[in-house]
This record gives sequence, structure tokens and C-alpha cells, in this order.
Amino acid sequence: MLGACSLSKTSVELPRSEAANWESEAVTRLAEISPERFDAATFWDQFDNPTLTGLIAEANRENLTLQLAALRILDARLRVRGAQLAQGPQPVIATATGGYAANALAGGRIVDNDFLFGDLGISSAWEIDVFGRLARAKDASRGNLGIASARAQDASLLITSEVARRYFALQTARLRLRIAEENLAKQERSTEIAQNQFRFGVGNELDVAQARAQAVATSASLALRREAIERELSALAVLVGRLPGELEVPEFPLRLPDDAALSAPGSNLLLRPDVRAAALAVNVEAARLDISRAQLKPGFVIAGSLGLTRTTSGGLTNAITENLAGALRVPLFDFGRLRNAVALQDVRLEQAIVRYEQTVLEAADEINVAAIALLRAREERLARKEALAIANRSLELAQLRYREGLSDLDRVLRAQEAVLRQADAQAIALGREASAMTQLYRNLAGAELAGPVAPTRASTKRMEKRGFIQNENLPSTESLEPTK
Repeated sequence: MLGACSLSKTSVELPRSEAANWESEAVTRLAEISPERFDAATFWDQFDNPTLTGLIAEANRENLTLQLAALRILDARLRVRGAQLAQGPQPVIATATGGYAANALAGGRIVDNDFLFGDLGISSAWEIDVFGRLARAKDASRGNLGIASARAQDASLLITSEVARRYFALQTARLRLRIAEENLAKQERSTEIAQNQFRFGVGNELDVAQARAQAVATSASLALRREAIERELSALAVLVGRLPGELEVPEFPLRLPDDAALSAPGSNLLLRPDVRAAALAVNVEAARLDISRAQLKPGFVIAGSLGLTRTTSGGLTNAITENLAGALRVPLFDFGRLRNAVALQDVRLEQAIVRYEQTVLEAADEINVAAIALLRAREERLARKEALAIANRSLELAQLRYREGLSDLDRVLRAQEAVLRQADAQAIALGREASAMTQLYRNLAGAELAGPVAPTRASTKRMEKRGFIQNENLPSTESLEPTK
């Protein structure tokens, strides 16, 4: 009978359900170029770079942002446990009093009558959840647990992709520095040749000045390239939970797999952790709407107590008292406050639905942009490779004509500058393609990977020092999927 009185749950149909089968043209083209199926679990192994995989593992273990996300999961689990306990009887309260009494008044005069007395009692109360307020409060807390779990997964993906991006940026900066240093050595050699020719009267001062200007300009660019290396090393150190300067990353050739697994046809963007978190937020607001509606209904509470009184007055006597009562709470005159709260929560639910729809659209855009960026970066790298080969051939021809006396040194210097420019552009394009691959991972992996990070050693040890004992019966984050 009580079940017939309970309020029905608010049902929300999430918009953009067609996005589950959405696929952009860029993703389709990427699948044609790289037919190997994208696998988030083994994505980084295809780079065959133990330093990169080691940094990613260390970041997921020690990064402070992930520690905070994991602790938020623990916080949410404890809140779910609290909501579950709220559905049962309230804590039993025990009271005890005792004392000594003397000089009692009897028959209008004071007599010598001293005695001892003591009282012992326990009491408790239990709210009968007729209209589902406590049950929906538990649903809301479980939804918040799912949100914390999804956000932790999203944070893990973000940190992983950021570590990879910073690592590739570091190796790109090192490659650009090496290219500049190698070209500087060639330019200094050309300057030396021009000076010798001018000294022996077969050259001119203009050639010397131009060669020196080119070498000095290249030398000046080295400082900015070294600064980029130091900046990326500092950022990587913080990402893996270290102070700047404490991390050493060996130089490793920047190579990208020729047959990278990038094909992701049929990837369901609704499974991304950011989209799942937004969907769960809708469920939470729906539960809160039901809670606010239940506040308009009567509340039923059963309370009971048991007491024992013992005294030595007139001999040892005992008295036992028992009490069982019911209470009815009816909101009669709230002057519209509760109905206003329902209207307010209804608006918040609508906001959550709109935010969910916006999150779906942004997720689709991010996947599309990441695929486009990777396609364009690969096109640029191949074009830059061809341009560098042409520039190197032009330099060979210019040097040959200069040695044969058919052209002046200026042609050689300009050819050297072109080689430096194209080699540097190719290195930048290679780094841009690597960065685009990390962005693609960031936007596709969430639909495949599951399982939030757990509190790391540092966090766990601090809690253990304060006497925290984790309850293994705390609610799990598994099976916390959005309901339609």
C-alpha cells in the first residue's frame, strides 16, 4: 500500500540520440588512409618508445590532478554510503544520568533522607520513506559518484595526452636545435671560405659580410630553441608529479609509425566520459526534482525509547519505561516556498539537459577537428619532405657552380638558408602531426577505456596516518551508466 503512495520517478529522454551512430567525413577519410583499427589500450605501444610509455605510466600514478580526481571518487562513494544509511533507522542515542540526593522535604518539614539514583535510556527514530525522498536522494548521490568516476577517466585521458604532447614537443625542439646547430656549422665553414678568398684577393668583402650575417642570425636563434627545450622539460616534470629540474628525459628520435592504428569507424561518442558525465548530471537533477516534490507531501516518522530508573530511596527499586510513537509532518503554511523550490529544480533540470546536448555537439566537433588536424598535418609533413629534398638538391648545385666559378657565394648562402628553413619546417610539421595524433587519442579513447584511477600512494598514506580505514563495502563505480 505504501508503494502505491510513492511518487513516480521523473523520466527524461536525452536529446541527440542519433549521435551514437555519427561519423564525420574526416574520420572516414582517416580510416581509408590508416585502416588498422584504433585501440586505446595499445595506442602508445606502436610508437616503440619506452621513455614515452614510462612517462605516461608515471603521470597516471603520481599526477596530483589525478590524485584529486581519485579522492573525489572516494568522497562520492562515502556520500552514497551515507545516503544508504539514511534510509534505515536513525542512530540510537543512549543517555545515562546518576546522582545523590539528601534532605528531602516531607510533611512540611525537612527529614534526613539521602539516597542514590540513576537513569539509563536509549532512543531512536525511523523515517518511513513513503514518497521516495530518501530513495531519490540515494539515486542522486549515486549519480554524483558516476560523474566523479567519468571525470576522473576524462582527467586521466587529458593528462595522458598532455604528457605525450609535451614529450613530442620536447623532441621536436631538440630536433630543431640540432638542425640549426648543423646548419650553423656549415654557415661558419662558408664564412671561413669567404674570409680566406677575400684575404687572397679572389673574393670580396660583401660575400664575407653576408656569410657572417647569416651565421650570426642562425646562432641567435639557438637561444630560443634551447628555451623551448627547458620549458617542455619543466612542464613534463610537473605532469609526472616532480619539481622542475628533477626530470631527465633522454633524447630519442622523433619517429611516427608508418601504419599507425587510427581507424575508428562506428565509434560511439556518447560513451565518452565527458558526455557520460553530462548525462549523469541530468539524472541527478531529475532525482533532485523528485526530492523537492516529495517535500510537498506528508512525512512519517516512528520514534521509540526504552528507559531504566534505579533508586535506593525506600529500598532498592527499579522502574522501566517504554515509549513508541508516530509523528506526521505536514507542510501546511509555507507561503509557496516549497512549490517555488520545485519550479527552481525544474529549471535546473532543463539546464542540465541543454548542457548535455551542448556537450554532445562539442564532443562531435572535437573528434572532427582532431581528425582534420591529423589529415592536414600528414599532408604538410609529406609536402615538407619533398620541399627539403628539392632544397638540398639546389644547395648541391649552387655549391658545384660556386666551386667551378660560375656563380658567386650569395647563391650558396641563399641555398643554405633555404635548406635550414625547409628542414626546420619539416621538423615542425613532424611535431604537429605527432601532436594531432595525441589529440585524436584524447577524443577517441574515452569511448573505449573504462575504470577510474584509484587514490595514489601519497594520498593513501596521508589518510592512513590520520586513522582512515577504507571500507571495502563502499559503493562501486561500476555499472553507473546514464539512464534514458
